[in-house]
Amino acid sequence: MWLLWLAMFVLMTTLDFAWSKYSQATVARRAWAASGYAAAIYAVGALGIIGYTEHPSLIIPGCVGAFVGTFLATRRAH
Repeated sequence: MWLLWLAMFVLMTTLDFAWSKYSQATVARRAWAASGYAAAIYAVGALGIIGYTEHPSLIIPGCVGAFVGTFLATRRAH
């Protein structure tokens, strides 16, 4: 089960990193970058939903990953 928790953490870290970068690219009017991040958001989000639909306890590492992904993307922006 720990491997599923790790996978969900990584997925959600990646997802929230992509969301943050998508927002930054959109504000900066970088259409190609924003579009690439949008596609990544859709793909990674779908994998995450599949994961926690079958194992609701994966919401916990998902939440931690969401925090870490947003923190890292926002921190790197400065």
